[in-house]
Amino acid sequence: MNRITQLAFITLVFSGCSSGKLSELTEICICEVTEHYVTSTDELENRTKELSFINSPVFELGVSKSDFATSAAILFNRKTELDSGSILQVNLVEEVGTNNRTTSYEFELDEIDSATPPYLETLELINSFVKNIYENNIDVCQNHLAQEIEEERLSSILANVRNDLEEGYLNTKIVGYRKNNELTEIYGGVWTENETLDLFRMTLNDTEDGQKILSFEF
Repeated sequence: MNRITQLAFITLVFSGCSSGKLSELTEICICEVTEHYVTSTDELENRTKELSFINSPVFELGVSKSDFATSAAILFNRKTELDSGSILQVNLVEEVGTNNRTTSYEFELDEIDSATPPYLETLELINSFVKNIYENNIDVCQNHLAQEIEEERLSSILANVRNDLEEGYLNTKIVGYRKNNELTEIYGGVWTENETLDLFRMTLNDTEDGQKILSFEF
């Protein structure tokens, strides 16, 4: 299991009351987060808001940069409600000595809005799944799975997962998100009271009964 402990703090640019809306973003990247926007006579520049993640360790543990940027864009818009016509630029910055390497992704507001409902469905499901792993509710976990697993075997699998997780569960987060038609692939993170993020991988499928888990790896 890939485990990261938060050591960084939030830096804000033109932030006002932004610390609350950025705090959840620091929890999915375990890094410094900055927000930047300008007032300009240039229409494109005026519409663009930049969100930068500096030296996040999650990419070294397998999280796709593009999948992370998608999740970050959706999460940020939920906290800020971007203006109509806005463009969000997500910058993933790696500081190497005196040099910076930056990978950037741009999202139109319409793109973010259309991706949000299925994202929230996935977020609700994984929170229920992990919460019930902690509470040893095997039947509830089974209901979230696409295929039925014999109870004793599932109980053993989930017990192993539970034993590897940190105590003091708070919630479950989507760190990286990708949806392709009916298939959803995520990197999730189990967030605990000691500010530790335990990463896991999961694949889900859309069904007539809502999303179901095809596979998971903690």
